[in-house]
Parts: sequence; C-alpha cells; structure tokens
Amino acid sequence: MKTNIDLTDPEGPSIEPSIILTFLIKRFNEVLASEHPKAPAVLLGLGLGALASDTQFFDKYRKIISYSFSKKEETLRSSIEIFQCALDHDLDRRSSQNPPQAEECREMGEKFCRQVMMRAILEGQQMLEEGDFRFVRIFECLAWIALQCDQERLAEFDEIRTSYNDDPEKVVRRGTDILRNALFPRRPTGRVQPSALG
Repeated sequence: MKTNIDLTDPEGPSIEPSIILTFLIKRFNEVLASEHPKAPAVLLGLGLGALASDTQFFDKYRKIISYSFSKKEETLRSSIEIFQCALDHDLDRRSSQNPPQAEECREMGEKFCRQVMMRAILEGQQMLEEGDFRFVRIFECLAWIALQCDQERLAEFDEIRTSYNDDPEKVVRRGTDILRNALFPRRPTGRVQPSALG
C-alpha cells in the first residue's frame, strides 16, 4: 500500500506538514538502523500526504517510492533527503495559503483501515514505551483515519481526544485500547446468562 493518506478532512485532527516530516525523518532513520531496513507502507503514504501541497516534492517522492530499488535503504535515504528539503521550504506556510485539495471521497476498505490501525497501535506502543509524546498528533491522525471504518469506535476516540487534549499520554493509552478493540473485536460466546433462564 503506497496510498496517499489524505490529511485534508476538516473533521479530522489538524496537523502541520513540518510535524509529519520531522516524525518521518526520525522513524526512517530508525528503520535504516534496523536489521530489516524497509519503509512501512503506511508511513510512505503519510509522506505523500505531508508533501501534497508542493507538486515538485510530491511528484519526486512518489516517483521514488513507486520504483523498487535493489536496496531498500535507497528508498529510505532518498525519502529523508526530500523530507529535509521540504522542511527547509516552509511547507507549513505554503500549505495554509494553498491547502491541498482533498481526494475524491471514497469509502475506505477494511484492509486499508486495518493496515493503518496496526501502524497506529505500533506508534502508540512506542510512544508509551519511550515516554515521548512529541508526535501525539501523528498517532491521532492515524487512529482517526483507521477508525473511519468503525463509526462507533471513532466516536469513542473523538471523545477521548477532546476530553484529554492536555494529556497526550492518556490520549495515546486510551486510544491504543480503542484501536485494539476495533482490530480484535470480542465475539459473543453464545452462552446463556443465568439471569436469562426461566
């Protein structure tokens, strides 16, 4: 999945491109240092969303991630270079003046939602383990997008996000629980409760 993750929905969490790009530079460097340096597909899509307001950077990045390099490290390194250049060009200001047009509305499939959901859970776990919540907005965006396929859980998450706006740890902790419940829903056991017996 190298889908552009649309960040233009006015009902979703707002986030500046610079936050996404700084986050991606950090994560891609971590992936480069890992045993299997392959960029997660959801994060590649997040990069497309962050660069959407600049056609030049967007097209260059899309071309890089669309081709299969013999070494996965090349994709990561080239992506980091583009993200850094985009940061130097102040995409936040340009994005606010010329916001990217939202993609034509389409129903997101369950497979897409589950991929984003799993990534959001991983990001939430890492934030909780490290005690670092600088990128809580990333978690919020991924969770909000992932839960578009589950309106009941989405309403739950929106309430958490609003109620604990000043407590990012609680947003991540409670939000991760909601995502897990959505990803692994409990199925009825089929057992009859004693009180239901005649």
